[in-house]
Amino acid sequence: MNRNSLTLLTIAMLLVSLVMFTTGCTKKDKENEPPASMAQAEQMGHAHQGMVDENGKAKGATMGIILTAESLYICPMHPEIVTDNAKARCPQCGMNLEKMDDESKKALLKSHPKGCVMDPIVVPGDSETGKCAMCKMNLQVITKD
Repeated sequence: MNRNSLTLLTIAMLLVSLVMFTTGCTKKDKENEPPASMAQAEQMGHAHQGMVDENGKAKGATMGIILTAESLYICPMHPEIVTDNAKARCPQCGMNLEKMDDESKKALLKSHPKGCVMDPIVVPGDSETGKCAMCKMNLQVITKD
């Protein structure tokens, strides 16, 4: 093979690799996109029936419990992970959760917190955080059942 043939072959291989790489990334990105709606989440098998009321407000296993639980537990590394389960571990880092002090709990509840309908993500109502750190769905205002 002469030098021109090798150059053309190298360029062709690079182009094929580039096309394969970008096509694979596009497909992968679309697979990882968050659901656009609760209906889409239900189709994907992520949502639990009855976790959002007719006004789009979160209410479900984690949501209602947050407002009425005697004690709440949070992750020291990920304070948006909130649950009433003292034995739970953080789904992001695996650490044991710690009991939230009464003052922090009162402040969180007074803020009209927002939460995820799929994951134990809860943030104060005045937080700029609008999407769940785990599933990327929009956070909803938590209301009593």
